[in-house]
Amino acid sequence: MSAGNVALVRGIYHDFARGDVPAVLAALDPEVQWVENAFTVHHVTHVGPGAVASQVFGAVMSRFDDFAVVPESIYDAGEHVVVEGRVTGTTKDGRALDAPAAWVWTVRGGKAVRNMNYHDTSAWQQALGS
Repeated sequence: MSAGNVALVRGIYHDFARGDVPAVLAALDPEVQWVENAFTVHHVTHVGPGAVASQVFGAVMSRFDDFAVVPESIYDAGEHVVVEGRVTGTTKDGRALDAPAAWVWTVRGGKAVRNMNYHDTSAWQQALGS
């Protein structure tokens, strides 16, 4: 099943890049835990696709004119899928964000049940002017 887990996570990044947020949310378990580290615009743990949509994606779009997550390497670790990549964007006040990031996904029953995000908090602070 781990090949299916990788395909699910790869699909999440593909759908997000296309702007298909409903498809991203459909890949998430109803009780998904989306964990963001401090100093991003959406830090803490968000539970459920609705919280991810409003508190993560909504927070990003309220602060950025453009924003992308770019997976560079994806590693199969059974029920866990590890992604290395970059986060890029331009804030509404013109600051650039281009930083390494990593995501550790947990997939069970064909749905993402957890997404642990690791970001370069210094880069986020600079981009957000904090």
